Amino acid sequence: MTFRSRRARERGIAVPGCVYCWRMEDDKDIDGIVEFLARWARGYGNKLKWNEQEKFKADLNNSPDRWREVSPDRLSALCRRAGMSETDSSMLAGWLGESQAGKRFRPRSYRTHKFQIGSA
Repeated sequence: MTFRSRRARERGIAVPGCVYCWRMEDDKDIDGIVEFLARWARGYGNKLKWNEQEKFKADLNNSPDRWREVSPDRLSALCRRAGMSETDSSMLAGWLGESQAGKRFRPRSYRTHKFQIGSA
């Protein structure tokens, strides 16, 4: 779906075929988030720092629709394909499973964080 702005995206007002609009493409969003996290992990000895972990947990809370159709196994496979360690991959997949089971996380910081991936 294509949106004219973030506000239009939040309200669900789509503009068909708009080239300069916000794009929300779920698969690309998930791939982009995983790549973002993997890139940061590579910069720190292939281990996610606490702040990237907190951002992920906040995004699980704040964007549940984005994660609803993603299975923990699929997320783990995407993380490993992006080069993340088995420990980080299973940790993120575990948090996703807990979130889908109804758990709400309490990030120490970044409470309102949402990954803004997929903008045109």
